[in-house]
Amino acid sequence: MEPQLQPPEPPGLAACWANATIANRPGCCYSLPGARCFDGTFTFARCCTPRTTVVGPKAFRGFLAKDDLLLVHFLQDLTHLEAKRPSAVVSLSATGRRLDRALRYLAQSRNATLAGSLPNMDSAVYFMLEYFVTLEALRPHLSSHARVSLVRREAGLWKGFADLYRATWGLTDFCRCMEAAEFYAFTRDTLRKANFRSRLFPSALVNRSRKDSRYPAFFGETCHDSDLEIMQPRSMLTQMFSSQCLPGDIAQFVFKMQDCLLEQDLHKFLLLQYSTLQLATLTSDCLDADHWGFSTRDLAVELAKAIWQIARKTNEEPIPLTHTFLSRLAWSPRRGLESEVGLRVSDWHRGWLPGQPWHLQCGPHHFDGPLRILRSSSTSDAHGPVCTELGRFWITMRAERVAVAKRPRILVIIPVTFAWWGSPWHHMHWWLPALAQLKGTMRQD
Repeated sequence: MEPQLQPPEPPGLAACWANATIANRPGCCYSLPGARCFDGTFTFARCCTPRTTVVGPKAFRGFLAKDDLLLVHFLQDLTHLEAKRPSAVVSLSATGRRLDRALRYLAQSRNATLAGSLPNMDSAVYFMLEYFVTLEALRPHLSSHARVSLVRREAGLWKGFADLYRATWGLTDFCRCMEAAEFYAFTRDTLRKANFRSRLFPSALVNRSRKDSRYPAFFGETCHDSDLEIMQPRSMLTQMFSSQCLPGDIAQFVFKMQDCLLEQDLHKFLLLQYSTLQLATLTSDCLDADHWGFSTRDLAVELAKAIWQIARKTNEEPIPLTHTFLSRLAWSPRRGLESEVGLRVSDWHRGWLPGQPWHLQCGPHHFDGPLRILRSSSTSDAHGPVCTELGRFWITMRAERVAVAKRPRILVIIPVTFAWWGSPWHHMHWWLPALAQLKGTMRQD
C-alpha cells in the first residue's frame, strides 16, 4: 500500500532530521524552536520548510494495493457528484446505497465464514470506507434528520463486524484489558490531557507555542522511527493475538497518527489510520467512548475526512503542507448531532450503539421459568455478556422450558472472573452491585 501522495523529500531537507533522536520536525517546527534543534548549518527557515503532497483522486493510486485504481475511480465519481451540488434527496440516496452495500457484504461474509471460509477483511473495511467518505463529502447537502437516520443504521455495520468475528473466533471480548493497567491508564489520561475532544485541538496541535496548547510530547515509538511495513493492515492485525489491551493500543496509534501528521509524512499518516480502523473493527461492539475518549466511528470519520480533504482538491501541482492544511487533517471527529446518537438514555432501548458505555451490555439478564438448566459447551447456548473489571464473559448453558418446577427456586449467577483468583477486594467491584440489585430491586432474600 504505497499511495503516490508525496514527492521524495529533498536531500538537504532530509538531512535536517538525520539524527531524529536529537531533533525532529514535530518537536522543532511546531513549538518555540530550541537551541538543540538548530545551529549555523541547520536553521528553522531551512529545516521547517513545508513538504508537499499530491492532491486529487489520483493521489490514491495504489492506496489499497500496488497499482490499484479502485479507490481512485470511486473518488473521481464522488468529486463529480459533489461538484454538481446534489439535492438532499440525491445525496441521501447516494450515501444510503454505499451503506447498504457495506451491510450486504458483511452479511455475506458472515454466511461464508459459517460455511468454513475465512473472511476478507480488506473488502469489508473498504466498503465501509466508501460509505464514510461519501457521508463526509455529501454531509453539507444532507438534512439533520437524514444524518441521524444514517448514523442509526450504522449500528448494523458494527453489529455486522461483531457477528463476523464471532463466526470466525467464537465469543471473544477484544476490549478486555487484563495486564499493564497502569500503563494503559496513563495512555487514557494523556489523551484526555491533550484535549482531543475539543474543537480547538487541531489548531493547538500545529501551533504548540500557544499558551492554550495542551498537546503533550509523543511517548513510545515515534512516527519517524516506525517502519512502513509494521503499519500494514496484516502486520497491525497481529495485535489481536498479542495485545493485553486492544483499546489501549489503538489509543497509542491515535497519538502516533498526530505525530505522523507533524512529521508531514502523509504516507504513514493515512496508512496508520487505515490499518488502525481495520484493527478497531474488532472492538466495534465494545469500545467505550466515554472511557477512552474516542469511538470506532471516530476512527472511520477521521480517515474519511483525511481522504476527502486530499481528494477534493483539483490542483495539478503538489501543494505545500501548511499549518492550515494540516489542521484540516488533524484529529477532529466531532460531527454535531451525529456524534450524539446513542449517547442519550432514550437511545439505550435500541440496543448498543457506537459510543455507548460497554457495561450497558452487562445485564442483569433475566430468564422466565420454569426452566431446567443443563451444561453445554455450544456457542449457540451462550448467554450474556456478564462483566467484571477484566471485561465481558459469556455463560454457556442450555435452558429447557418445563411445565412445572419440582422445587421452585431462583438461580442467580454472579461472575467471579477466575475461581482460583482469591482477591475479594477486586470481586467487590461487581459483587456489591449485583447483591444490591437482588436485595433492592428484585426483593430477593
